[in-house]
Amino acid sequence: MVGLLVCYSYLYTIWIKKDNGESKFLSNLRSLGTALVFLFLIYVLFNLEGKYKKNELDKYGVVVKGRVIDIEKSGFRIPHYYAIFEYSFDKIKYLQSINDDERVFKSPDSLTIRCSSHDPELCNVIAYLPW
Repeated sequence: MVGLLVCYSYLYTIWIKKDNGESKFLSNLRSLGTALVFLFLIYVLFNLEGKYKKNELDKYGVVVKGRVIDIEKSGFRIPHYYAIFEYSFDKIKYLQSINDDERVFKSPDSLTIRCSSHDPELCNVIAYLPW
């Protein structure tokens, strides 16, 4: 990452026209460089979020039971389905949704869920038992 920034700044200082401002090539290069850095940061953030959830559930995950309470549909031309499920941890009920475009879940299916004991809203569906 640092090497990329050094190369970018080196090219930037070499290709600048001192009298008329910067060249068209340099302007395009800077736009491309900015877009690539932005995309790289988005990739890193999503990757870190996935690793955080996996590590949190591996360290502090507890298995709880839940059930599907509803199926929601969103989108008009290309519909997406979401299964809304509830589970209890430490005498508190939580509602979550999970992508169900394959239409696997139905209400009132039973679910086995692993949730974090530190942050119970982080959860993964481990298994389900059709009604």
